[in-house]
Amino acid sequence: MRIVNDKPSGCCTHRGTCPMFALFDRGNQLEYWKERYCDSEFTRCARYQKMTEGETPPVQLLPSGRMLRLG
Repeated sequence: MRIVNDKPSGCCTHRGTCPMFALFDRGNQLEYWKERYCDSEFTRCARYQKMTEGETPPVQLLPSGRMLRLG
């Protein structure tokens, strides 16, 4: 990971295992989340933070920390 302007640069190391990334990768309307969190500021992602702490984030946890309403 490179640091640019005090921010990590590069992609999230959890992209391959995060179920939310697979969802974001499916549609253009979800591209914002992918670009904002998975491809750049991934250390701000609530899912990344939980995984880094050894926790499994709830499926409905969005990168912003809000919960996605399912159903």
